Amino acid sequence: MVQGDYVVGVSEERATEIAMEVALEIANGYHAEAARVVRDRVTEFVPIAIRQLDAAGVLDAFRDPGFNNDVAKAESAAAASGTADDYEIIADLLTERAKTVADRIAAVEVSDAIAIAGRIDPNALRALTVVLALNVVHSSITTEQILDTMENDFKVLVGSGLPKGRAWIDHLDAVGAVRQQSGTTFNSATAIWTSNMAGIYAPGMRRGEEEMRLYNETCREIRCALPLVAHSYRPGYVRVSVSNLDVFRSDRLEDGFDEEEISKAIDAAITFGGVGTIEAESQRRFIADLNSREILGEVASWLQDLPTYFEATPAGRTIGRANLRRLTGVPWKPPGPLA
Repeated sequence: MVQGDYVVGVSEERATEIAMEVALEIANGYHAEAARVVRDRVTEFVPIAIRQLDAAGVLDAFRDPGFNNDVAKAESAAAASGTADDYEIIADLLTERAKTVADRIAAVEVSDAIAIAGRIDPNALRALTVVLALNVVHSSITTEQILDTMENDFKVLVGSGLPKGRAWIDHLDAVGAVRQQSGTTFNSATAIWTSNMAGIYAPGMRRGEEEMRLYNETCREIRCALPLVAHSYRPGYVRVSVSNLDVFRSDRLEDGFDEEEISKAIDAAITFGGVGTIEAESQRRFIADLNSREILGEVASWLQDLPTYFEATPAGRTIGRANLRRLTGVPWKPPGPLA
């Protein structure tokens, strides 16, 4: 079997050879007419997958037998689908799988997502992606930039429209992407957005006064300190340019900053900028700005009208995250559960 093929330092050429050998094994399981379609579709898919794997620097994953099992699974999904959009999603998932070779928990989640990628309806996946994207935290500098980014991203996600009724939810449940639950409802989109981006309507600091001076002095030696920006809802005030402190912490850890320095930056934002404290009038105006955006309003109404509540499974979250990256380029970094 190809899955036992261990190679030190797998090149792009060798990875392509292995992938095509796997494809041949898959095609051999079909009658002649279907096998021809399988070969054609997998031949289209493999260069896309290899390109993404190479760009991520994870071609050596082909040394792992478990990963090669999922190469076969990905190629089978691509063969079943035959669409360019699905090829991109499946290649993204395969790249995520390559990054999880040593993490069995994450590997299973991605493997399960690959298994449903060739069966999931694209409109149902789009709707699932919209629900998941409600919890994405945007970190642009100004409130206006954040609102513009949200409006533009959801415009891309919504596309020509979102499905109505519950057939698409039943489908997602059937393929294992969500689990329906009775007796509960989704939070409103506005509640989700305001909860996840409370830094926007924190009290802030009066420009030029002692709190602002102390903040700047405290942050002088903190490399990851947050800059100050004009407060959109309090004339004469500035606020710390952060939407969500949990996401800030996660981002800075990924950037290589140590926990102690990150904690100092967060403490300064809380102590002097009041991040985590609600300034009621600013919150009211932020909600009004959210409600004034056409696409955000459309999404909020659609969510409110959903006939049943559901939660994404680990596989559903994983494939939704891949679709979000494909459509918007946005990394999915939610601060917590949706509901």
